[in-house]
Amino acid sequence: MPRHTRSAPSLPARARLSALACAAALAATLSQAAPVAIDLPAQPLSDAIKALARATGTSIAADSALLAGRMAPAVQGRLEAGDALQRLLAGSGLEAIAQPQGGWLLRRADARQGSTATLKEVRVAAAAVRDGQTEGSDSYAPRYSSAATKTELSARETPQSVTVITRTQLDTQNFVELTEAAKVVPGIVVRRQSSVGSRSDILSRGYQASSYQLDGLTVSGNPATQESLDLALFDRVEALRGPAGLFSGAGEPGVMLNLVRKRALPDTQLQAAAGIGSHGRSRVEADITGPLAAEGRLRGRLVALNEEFGSPLKAMDGSKQAVYGTLELDVTASTTVSAGATWQRSRGNYDTGLPAYADGRLAPVPRDVAIVADWGRAAPESLAAFAELETRLDSGGRFKLALRRVEREQRDKYINGYSAVSDAGISRFTQAQTVDRDYADNAADVYYTTPWQWGGQTHNLIVGADYRSADMHLRMTRGTMNTAANLFQYDPGAIPEPSYSPFANDTTRTNQRGVYGQVRFKPLGALTLVAGARKSWWSTRSADQLLGTRTGYEVDGQTTPFAAVLWDFSDHWTLYASQAEIFQPQSGRVAGGGQIVPREGRQAELGVKGSLLDGRLAATAAVYRMTDSNRALTDPADSAFVIPAGRVRSEGFEAELTGALAPRWEVAASYAYQRSIYLRGTAAQTGTNFTTMSPRHNLNLWVRHRVAAPWANGLELGAGVRAVSDFYDALGTVRWRAGGYSVWSLYAAYPITPQLKLALNIDNLFDRVYWERAGTATRSNYYGLPRSAMLTLRATF
Repeated sequence: MPRHTRSAPSLPARARLSALACAAALAATLSQAAPVAIDLPAQPLSDAIKALARATGTSIAADSALLAGRMAPAVQGRLEAGDALQRLLAGSGLEAIAQPQGGWLLRRADARQGSTATLKEVRVAAAAVRDGQTEGSDSYAPRYSSAATKTELSARETPQSVTVITRTQLDTQNFVELTEAAKVVPGIVVRRQSSVGSRSDILSRGYQASSYQLDGLTVSGNPATQESLDLALFDRVEALRGPAGLFSGAGEPGVMLNLVRKRALPDTQLQAAAGIGSHGRSRVEADITGPLAAEGRLRGRLVALNEEFGSPLKAMDGSKQAVYGTLELDVTASTTVSAGATWQRSRGNYDTGLPAYADGRLAPVPRDVAIVADWGRAAPESLAAFAELETRLDSGGRFKLALRRVEREQRDKYINGYSAVSDAGISRFTQAQTVDRDYADNAADVYYTTPWQWGGQTHNLIVGADYRSADMHLRMTRGTMNTAANLFQYDPGAIPEPSYSPFANDTTRTNQRGVYGQVRFKPLGALTLVAGARKSWWSTRSADQLLGTRTGYEVDGQTTPFAAVLWDFSDHWTLYASQAEIFQPQSGRVAGGGQIVPREGRQAELGVKGSLLDGRLAATAAVYRMTDSNRALTDPADSAFVIPAGRVRSEGFEAELTGALAPRWEVAASYAYQRSIYLRGTAAQTGTNFTTMSPRHNLNLWVRHRVAAPWANGLELGAGVRAVSDFYDALGTVRWRAGGYSVWSLYAAYPITPQLKLALNIDNLFDRVYWERAGTATRSNYYGLPRSAMLTLRATF
């Protein structure tokens, strides 16, 4: 940076500057002196220094060449930052020198105290800032999240149910798809619509997710479809359960999933992974990040992967490729501009579901058979580009502008209909279908948040505005078939492809804009009041290109308020109550003209959140009741119209435990109870279950242990189970039931060298998911998940 010549300050000015410097140094010293829980395994010294800096909020500077090739011993216990640093440096030949402005400088222990030699490049390993980044923490417990608030808050400061799946948990449980990771969120159910999960829905608190977020910007559509991005591109997954109307506007009230991308890091780092698995699966990843210019003001990151996903089902193999790149530029010390893009494509096939006899009994089709044709395809592709400007204010506030465009395309072809299966296993295919969809989402969000002091307490204000548009073009063709096939001895290559004719050609454009604000006010040190609201304007326009018709409707100025109260009734526990709302437009018309009012989801939640074992373990528990009002029902006076009279209630209990139970023991555990019923509906619906595919009881448990014995040399062992109670699906008077089941998984990892780790994941042990028609003894495990194993070698440099 350029230097400016200034005149010497006067004596009083010097005195003031000296006093300020002393105060800053004293504050830094006091913050560093506070003991914290430390649990660092033996690892490269550079990694250990970064982990210690993050854990203690202490700045540690060093010449990168000094750290290269050095190892640090394991350090555990409740220690001050300086004591922990000295233990890490034991035997390294380095020493830590406390700096007047706070923090530490590392140098050779034999360096002369009076030396004036110029050091090489010095880099700050970490700073005491609120950052939700989980990469490099080696922990299941996140420090902060932003899914519910747009500001980085701890779990105890967030008056809603939020689960964060950290980068470490994604790696140790080998989650690469959103449908895999979502299953460990309390109460979330992934409803598979095909035998291999290529078409799925994510449900929470009784409702299917209708949108998701990328770095806090909402994207329309089912987040579990094949174009959902690979999780290797992301730092973490945040799941906000309940209505998210304050910052997202329209949507379903069940869950909002926020995928937070990996950021460019200030230090050069190269990661690579190669894995082979059962059923012919293989996967290769590469991830490089670091500074691209002097002083680290320009940083970059590039992630690329290729996966060949073999399948135990015939003709269901496929592949996936993805690339993510980003650049970050520090325009000033407080302002950063970042931009980047992600591209991903997949190639595979679709199967058509659950074959059954004419009386509704499920046919015993072999487990390795998928009802597909060799000419079928599933070919989604997506391109997402973004740009962000963020300014960190001296007051501790922030100004942020974010822009994102997501383009997706879907190219599918599959058998769409077949007759009931005969006793000999013969079924007759009647129809095939192609589906071509093109999506384009544009989103912009700008907000300003600032703290302020009053009455000896710190309060916070956030105000912002956003805009979102979603364009969809759907083209479908159908072909008539009359092909007999033996499903008990099925050959996908023996099915001829029919000729197709146009069936649908529709375009839809949806726009939403809104303004929002929220205040966090602390009248007392232990009490926080939160109040906020959003005003949304929503519209949609559709056109049927085959019929030449156009439709459209809008919602003008819909308000979604939010309110909460938090009480820190001890140093480690917080009690909270909150009420949140969301709306979902509906397409029906009411008698006398006019559009039916939107559905409104309102939720009341009461919970408690705690920080245990010196902050290493987070515990949450909450009860909720949600009502979904104004659901469209047929007008009894005129069936051509609807009335907003339907009403659904969803309620339940969720509990979660995440973090370190003890040194070297990490746990992620949750339990959820959920039920939903029609309070008012059709005569057949009223009083019945609303979401039959969601089990009442849902249990998740995953434990990882880092073995401390000298002979183990860094060995990690993990095990987990997911257990659910029974559930069912129905079509008319026919009901299919799946009994309760549990799925077990195992994990082991061993560091071959400090830079190389070999990991083994075995999933779906002892899994037998049986479906049966109610009242019959016949059943099928066609939807059962086959056992899978993956052996992965990971390298970090």
